[in-house]
Amino acid sequence: MELGERFGVDATERDTRKRYAGLTEADVGHLRAIHGFMEENVDAIVESFYSHILTFDNVREKMGGDAVIARLKRTQREYLLDLARGDY
Repeated sequence: MELGERFGVDATERDTRKRYAGLTEADVGHLRAIHGFMEENVDAIVESFYSHILTFDNVREKMGGDAVIARLKRTQREYLLDLARGDY
């Protein structure tokens, strides 16, 4: 199930949100252009991001345990892949 479907975001709401964000067709094209790169590198990107933010005690304390962090990593991974698919 798509993220939009999970949250009840229909085509009209998507268009409104794209206008809020100033997302243009050129932007969508750029995001689609990096899809292959993202597919190949998403795991390393997510690991690098979490390795960095978890060096901060206050962030690590708020994140919870390993199970929560693993779930956050999976969600971040899917978000990045969806973002680079360019299907908005």
